[in-house]
Amino acid sequence: MSDKQKSDNNPEPLAFFIKKTFNGVEQLVQLLAESEDAETRKQIHRSLRSVLRKLKMALVNQAENAGKD
Repeated sequence: MSDKQKSDNNPEPLAFFIKKTFNGVEQLVQLLAESEDAETRKQIHRSLRSVLRKLKMALVNQAENAGKD
């Protein structure tokens, strides 16, 4: 079963997802602040963008679903 199917069958509450996401973002920001290697910083930056993009998608989906009710 794909991750998409798992998330559709058992969606996690949005508040939990947001909390988990921000915890991850805080960790990545801390790593970014401590890292001196340019390649590592670039990888962390990519990870941050990916995480924030997923958060944005979750919030947009939640807003769209709320509008359907």
